[in-house]
Amino acid sequence: MEKNDAACEKSHALERAEVAAAEDGRTPVKRCPSRSGEGGRPFEIRRLKNLGESPACHVLFVCASEVKRLPEILAAAEKASILTVSDIERYAEVGGIINFYNENNRVRFKINLGAAERAGTKISSRLLRLGTIIRE
Repeated sequence: MEKNDAACEKSHALERAEVAAAEDGRTPVKRCPSRSGEGGRPFEIRRLKNLGESPACHVLFVCASEVKRLPEILAAAEKASILTVSDIERYAEVGGIINFYNENNRVRFKINLGAAERAGTKISSRLLRLGTIIRE
């Protein structure tokens, strides 16, 4: 799978939100076309410098370039009840909600249930069956 294809596959997981946001402009998510998500709900990708720029954000993709700011970003996202997603190594183990990773040339994901509960985010049972659950 090519790098852009993998990035697009990751970003399609964000389509269930009304608004999805990337933390900065250096994410591969921006290469994918924006379109309507499931049920025709609008789907938009925004690049943010800080979470205060978009109070309507429901999903935040945290780029690897933001790893040094991760504690600050996760705390702000939790306070704002934002679902956080990233492909940073061990992201779910350090407090992120959904962590994409590659295993045997397949994109997989981990879900941190404790982080989801703290953010007030409900994860569907269908999604939980597909991912690996991380418990803190």
